Amino acid sequence: MKKKLFVVPAVLGTIGTFLTPYVLFKRFIGRFIIKDEMNLGKEWMPYKTELTVKYDELKALPHESVKIESFDKLMLHANFYKAGEQSSDKTLIVFHGFRGLAIRDFAMQYRFYMDMGYNLLIVDMRAHGESEGRYTGFGVLDSLDCVSWCEYIECRFGKEHKVVLHGTSMGAAAVMMACGRNLPDIVKAVIEDCGFTDIEEEFKNVLGNTPVKVFFIKVASIYSKIFAGYSFKEYKSTSALRKAKIPVLFIHGGSDDFVPTYMVRELYESCPTDKDMLIVDGAGHTMSYVVDKQAYEAKVKSFLEKI
Repeated sequence: MKKKLFVVPAVLGTIGTFLTPYVLFKRFIGRFIIKDEMNLGKEWMPYKTELTVKYDELKALPHESVKIESFDKLMLHANFYKAGEQSSDKTLIVFHGFRGLAIRDFAMQYRFYMDMGYNLLIVDMRAHGESEGRYTGFGVLDSLDCVSWCEYIECRFGKEHKVVLHGTSMGAAAVMMACGRNLPDIVKAVIEDCGFTDIEEEFKNVLGNTPVKVFFIKVASIYSKIFAGYSFKEYKSTSALRKAKIPVLFIHGGSDDFVPTYMVRELYESCPTDKDMLIVDGAGHTMSYVVDKQAYEAKVKSFLEKI
């Protein structure tokens, strides 16, 4: 009887030790279906009406639905918007955040970039929107997809075309990690907004940095390697940026507690190329543009004028 009393808790403890990280992996890496497009956090409530108008406006613009095949045979989707009636020689490729909606998440600033003459290629990242995939790439796999989208633009418009990469949150990690990949020469610059240094550190920030939670995160990383094809530590934004050959603009909210503001300073220091940084006081995660539109636009214009 005593032996059974010992064995049962031990077995249950062992199951919990490995089941909890699997649940963690499925929750954060598995595909997520968005049921309410405008179900935003409370910090977005003051801007919800404007965002809804801009979102509907962008959806209604003439656009082309395009698809490419990823390196691992997934069909990836994006919407292409021409800058205007006349052809443009430059395109902004846009990558959204974790569990984001591509069009919604770029709705507030799309007109700003189009008015500067940029076509927009707004990407559904893998396991989001109309793109295929069971597992989120968390920047690692998305950085390879980023290269593929750049190659698509090069094939479509030629080697004289100019591309700027723009990413927000997880999308920012994707474009930073792409700096360590073999990007085509048509890619001239990167704009990253509130990206993280590496996946494991971001999970520690969100879930907690206690020994038990760190253990769960590390085991979840093993599950990710087995099922999704990457671990949380094998490719970091900071290490990729050290290989960067193009200018990078770093943007972050001064009150971001989801991706802590200290991360942008580490990212900035990792980058050896021409670079600039904007930290918007009082802005939370992904909110720099709406909190200080004037500062955001001025910094981006100044940065892009130099490329």
